[in-house]
Amino acid sequence: MNDASPGSDLLTDILAVESAAGRLEGAFLADPELGRMWRAQMVLSEVCRSVGLEDIHLFEGDLVMRGFENRNTSLATARGALHGAELMRVMARPGDLRADPVAVLTRCLRAGFAEDRALDQEGQGAEWPDLVALAPGIVGEIDAAPTPVLAAIRAAAHLRMATAAQLPAAERLLFIAVDHASRLPHQRDHATTEETGVAPLLGQIRASWVLLPSMAMTAQGFRAWSPGSARGIRDLLAGLRIESGRALGQLPLLRRWRDRARQLAADQPGKSHLDDLVTLAIHQPILTGSGIAEALGVTDRTARNLVDKAVDARLLAPITGRRSYRAWAPLPMAERLRMRNPISERPRSTRPDPTEADLRVGHESDAAGQGDAMAELDAALAQADEILGRYRPVTLRE
Repeated sequence: MNDASPGSDLLTDILAVESAAGRLEGAFLADPELGRMWRAQMVLSEVCRSVGLEDIHLFEGDLVMRGFENRNTSLATARGALHGAELMRVMARPGDLRADPVAVLTRCLRAGFAEDRALDQEGQGAEWPDLVALAPGIVGEIDAAPTPVLAAIRAAAHLRMATAAQLPAAERLLFIAVDHASRLPHQRDHATTEETGVAPLLGQIRASWVLLPSMAMTAQGFRAWSPGSARGIRDLLAGLRIESGRALGQLPLLRRWRDRARQLAADQPGKSHLDDLVTLAIHQPILTGSGIAEALGVTDRTARNLVDKAVDARLLAPITGRRSYRAWAPLPMAERLRMRNPISERPRSTRPDPTEADLRVGHESDAAGQGDAMAELDAALAQADEILGRYRPVTLRE
């Protein structure tokens, strides 16, 4: 009885996560605008939590507002914001694992690469694994996984072994890239973006992911990211279950804002650009006066009047506290951006940096535990086979 309990808990979490993920995926397929709004918010939160797992305190407001102000931020916050922007570039357009897994791995590793390691002229570090040799193994792990969440876990664990657990942010990006590929397998996405500004990136999100690993690892306080260990997988699944439930709870709030905005625009007398402004805010949630005027083809004065009307109706809210170079966001996004780091330097962590020996020991520990962890997952899925029948494999190859 005791031996069956951990597997039963894993099975419960796997089924709950996949059920919630399926509901999110279905909601976004039926209502793409809802998916755009949700992902624009969650991409900010995910990269901030990913940076936080590397012991750098960063909030969504810090990430977005660096492009609008000259704030005397701490060095750690500035470094975290730069790293977060690189992570955002991958999350906005994860790429196509089916067509070019090496390109996806390259982007994940470059974005997750530690800042204190030198890069060569091609952007690759000397300690990178052979990606051409690594890619088939990762794709094989994905093909062998019976569900999207397990495909993402297997891929992240495989990358962890190949990099000696030194690039955890890259592992989490690969998790997201696998989830993206698994959700809409009929779509191809070869395009990537060279845009580095956070605000423009929010308008260029072309992704289908619904599961966010860094959010999961911080759902109940900070948990250690370790997709190759039994404890790490249990913590990840438990966190994904919590966060996917929270995501489902966010959808009515976003839908209510959008529906109210559309109704107010429809009630405007005569020809009004308010509905166009609402559409723009959904697709590009960080707005400036000049950007509105250019996008809608109106004068600066008309753009200002539209913004004033939207602010009075509590559709938009200002996110900069200045008279010039102002910016606005939809009310749900503006609420998320209000939390900021204090200007003063936060106390630095007293945790010592890991030594090469520490990393080697951690890598060996992962190597020893990964087989047991995957065996535990297989046991849980064997129970699922008895209850639900055979799962349809998640195949990334045509």
